[in-house]
Amino acid sequence: MVRVRWNALAGALLAAALVAGHALGQDLALAESLFQEGRRLLDAGKASEACGKFAESLRIDRSSGTLLNLAECHVVMGKPATAWAEFTAAGPLARQQGNVKRAEVAARRAAEIEKTLSYLTITVAAPTPGLTVRRGDQIIQESALSVRVPTDPGTYAVQASAKGFAPWSREVTLKPGGDEQTVTIPALTARADDAPPASSAASSASSAPAAPPTAPPTTPAPPRRPTAAYVALGAGALFLGAGAFFGLRARSTYQDAEGRCPSHTDCDPSIKTDRDRASQQAMLANVGVGLGAVGIGVGTVLLLTAPKGRSEARRVRVAPVASPSTAGLFVDGAF
Repeated sequence: MVRVRWNALAGALLAAALVAGHALGQDLALAESLFQEGRRLLDAGKASEACGKFAESLRIDRSSGTLLNLAECHVVMGKPATAWAEFTAAGPLARQQGNVKRAEVAARRAAEIEKTLSYLTITVAAPTPGLTVRRGDQIIQESALSVRVPTDPGTYAVQASAKGFAPWSREVTLKPGGDEQTVTIPALTARADDAPPASSAASSASSAPAAPPTAPPTTPAPPRRPTAAYVALGAGALFLGAGAFFGLRARSTYQDAEGRCPSHTDCDPSIKTDRDRASQQAMLANVGVGLGAVGIGVGTVLLLTAPKGRSEARRVRVAPVASPSTAGLFVDGAF
């Protein structure tokens, strides 16, 4: 009988999980710092740098307030189509986050900017197999062809290419304030030198090696069912559930504070308290997820290393271990 103690393994797995133990709380703090820096840069007239800060803050924490500020930043940069799309998206997001006032601001700004939009339409004169259309570096999907698309003012290179055809390109300049331009891609010219000789293709097909014979299917061995593995997996699932609960609480607390002080300036002290509470709940969420990962990791190792011929452990004990210097799961079983 071999006694296996998995507390060392659990501690090692949990240590790796807790390296990112503060991840969610740190992410929220980083998003807030980026937002504040974006506001400072925008007030200083550095719109391009400000937009970058707002965009990164939005990537970390999708707040409707950050999206509104990013849209206003793009207005300053002379990108009305981009700003209009962001204002349009900010409205539903604000309502989803319970901020009706912010949703109304987004709808009003989107309606104002829509009156000034310029449009670019790209059409294709003749269908071409494998056709790829680009506007600058952006690939235009087939569904967007012949569609009147709001586009930021500027000069764009419209390009078309397909295998076996000569590429085509044309520059178009779209002016601000309601300009409309249409670019029609003509039928591409086929290139005969790209087609392989028929004899060569036939030779290649005949010289292709035969596929190797398929090995007969084997009957899989019946799965081993150690009790310790199921207990550890169950404990891991419980911790993951607790982590998800605290994660949702952290998100709700932070969004409530965001809704009561969207400007992030001259806020009531209770707002900072709520944001701190959100960070604490985020920490609990990460610890729960970390312990859950340990439980699932221990259960997986038990499943993979269970000796053949043993269907269950006769004595199994699983318990969480926590102290000022360590935390983990203790699994003790006789096999």
